[in-house]
Amino acid sequence: MASLSINALMLYFMLVEAGLILILLIPIRFLNRITIRICRALFQTRYSQYVYAFFTTVAILVTVNLYSAFHRYSSMKLAKDENGRLAAPDVFYKAQRDLYLNGVTLYLWVVITLLISMHERYARAEERQRRQAEEKKNQ
Repeated sequence: MASLSINALMLYFMLVEAGLILILLIPIRFLNRITIRICRALFQTRYSQYVYAFFTTVAILVTVNLYSAFHRYSSMKLAKDENGRLAAPDVFYKAQRDLYLNGVTLYLWVVITLLISMHERYARAEERQRRQAEEKKNQ
């Protein structure tokens, strides 16, 4: 059985993020409600500090891995042989691929965070409008 590298984990994480983003972008009302219920269940329980710690840890790990990939890419870009060509094109390709992979993963992480906050703001606005309509009705 082959061992799973950090870059393979980043790839799988990126694919899961992309799928989650596609689900969050579907403009179906019940999916919005389900998303809000899941977010509230995660972030408004007694375990919310662990959930926040997990999300922060993943974001830090992705950022550190992006910095590491950028450092490898920069050092490989400067390494040239006597003819001015890249010393090891296959290693340079892997460093470049890792940089793009980690950058997209971090970008998708930010997009998911923004989408979840957008869904939460929408739910709050919808709740506020519902309360105002009930108050007008009761007056």
